[in-house]
This record gives sequence, structure tokens and C-alpha cells, in this order.
Amino acid sequence: MYLHFLKSEAYRASKLKCVYILLICLFFLTMFQIMIFTKLDVFGMTQEDVYVMSEEGYSAEGMSEAFNMGFNSGSSIAEADGDDSYLSSTVVTVTDEETGESTTAEPEYGSLSDLWGEGLFYHEDMPTLYNLVTSASFHIFSVALFTGIFLGAVYKNGYDKNLIVSNRCRFTLFLARLTVIGIYNVILLAATFLFTAMLDGLFTGEVIWNLDAAVLGYTVVSFVISFAFSTIVAAVACLTRNTAATLTVGVLLSMGFLSIALSLGTILLKHIFPLPDDFQLINYTLTQNAETLALDSAGKDVLRALICSLIYSSLSLFSSYWLIKRRDIS
Repeated sequence: MYLHFLKSEAYRASKLKCVYILLICLFFLTMFQIMIFTKLDVFGMTQEDVYVMSEEGYSAEGMSEAFNMGFNSGSSIAEADGDDSYLSSTVVTVTDEETGESTTAEPEYGSLSDLWGEGLFYHEDMPTLYNLVTSASFHIFSVALFTGIFLGAVYKNGYDKNLIVSNRCRFTLFLARLTVIGIYNVILLAATFLFTAMLDGLFTGEVIWNLDAAVLGYTVVSFVISFAFSTIVAAVACLTRNTAATLTVGVLLSMGFLSIALSLGTILLKHIFPLPDDFQLINYTLTQNAETLALDSAGKDVLRALICSLIYSSLSLFSSYWLIKRRDIS
């Protein structure tokens, strides 16, 4: 029966326009990010700055660090003397050392072509760019939308009722739908990989593959995290039985709103209790683990991501099972 349900749900998913629209959006989001990393150097940042912000993720410290880096970079650009590669946005006062006279020079604005060249990661290999794009969690955002639409549609047209009349194994039907969502997770990650390689070649003229076991392991762990996130959104769909509510919760979670709240909560807890400096509630959220996961992440970080994914997915599946069985009885 499971295979029949799986075939039916896969066919239903293939008819949803969002399946293809989300892939198109993923392509343009990937293109925008690859373009920034390989062709633009607007903010005056270094690779180390990018990696530091990536390691901080959605934490309050990370947002503060990003703000400070942006402010400092902007200040350094404004204070750069005689450098025409940047856009000038302030009036410059020039003092003659011999006469002591000061003159005011009008700002000179560069063209957009001055910003287009070799970016921070222009010479990096494809796995590095793939890591940067994947850590932005565009695939998690996409699968949150797909899960909400895919599961929410059955509550609007009475599709479930017709199936349950002939078969009371409703949780089997839910597992089939979850399998389809898992397959779409794989498709999104595969598309991210292909889009990254294609756009890397487009913007840099060369793709440095450097594929190894680390890339495969990183992709597998990324899939585990995104699928665990999907089970959470699916549990919300079972609870609310409403497409709008499921989409809202999924989008907010995928954008890191819960992580930001937990980060602020950690700061508050540290003021009240003598907690270790490295204690962070945010480290136990899926979005934070997805954001900070890297090709060379330490084993403890990978293990934490896997354990968190296992716990969240197990709790979500149990909650979904309990909700489904309870409604069957009632």
C-alpha cells in the first residue's frame, strides 16, 4: 500500500507549479550569490570576514559582527585616498602642505563597471562556492514552501477523505508524502550543486572541481538537516491543517527568526546564571547548524548537527503520528 501511495503522491507533486517555480527561484538566488562572491567587491571585506560571519550564523554576536564589519569597511572606503575604484559619497577637503590653504573637492562618482571584476572568491574552487551557497539555506527555505503547499493542498479539496474511506492506514499515507518531500530535498541540493558549477564557469570562465569525500559528506549532512526541518514543517501542517499557517511558520523558521530569539535569550540567561562563555542555545537549532556547517567542520560540530536532526525529526514524526491517530479515532 505504501508504494501505491508513494506513486500517487509523487504524481500529485509533479503537477504542482511550485515544484518548478521554486527551482527557478533557487537558480536566481544562487546566481545572485555567486555573482557577489566571484565578481563584486563592494563592501571591502576579506575572505576571513565572510568565514567569521558564516561561523557566527544567526547569532546576535554574528549580526553585531556583520554590522561592525560593514561599518568599518564603509569607513575605510570613504577614507581611501586617490583610489578611483570606489564610489565616493563625501566631500573631500584637501590641504596644501606648503601654503596651509584648504580647498574642497566635489565628489567623483565612479561607474558600475568599477565594481565589476574579480571578487573575493573568484579563484576559489567549486566546492568552496557550493558550501557558501548551501550555507545560505536557500534550499531549506524552498523546501519549507514546498512542504506547506504540498501538504496544505490536501486539506482544501477533501483529497484525504476519499483515500481514508478506502484505507485507514493514514500514517502510511503521511509517510509516503514525507518520502516525496525527502526526494524534493535531494532535488534541491542536486540543483544547488549543478547551478553553482554552471554559474562558477559562467562568471569565472573556469570550474575548479576538487571533488572529494568531504563534498559528499557535507551534502549528506546538509540533506539530513533539511529533511529534519521538513518533518517539523510537516508536523505543523498536521497540527494546523492550514496552508497559510504552515507556510508562515515554515518561512519564519527557515529565515532564522527562532534562532535570533534564542540567541537573544542566551544573552539574557548569561546575565542571570553563571553559564559558560561558549554556551549558546542557538547551536541546537537546525537553521544554525545548516548555516555554520562547512566542508572542514570539526567532528563534534557534524555530530551535533546529526544528533539535533535526529531528535527534531523523531519528535516531529511522533507528534504527527499522535495527531493523525487521534483524529482517526475521533
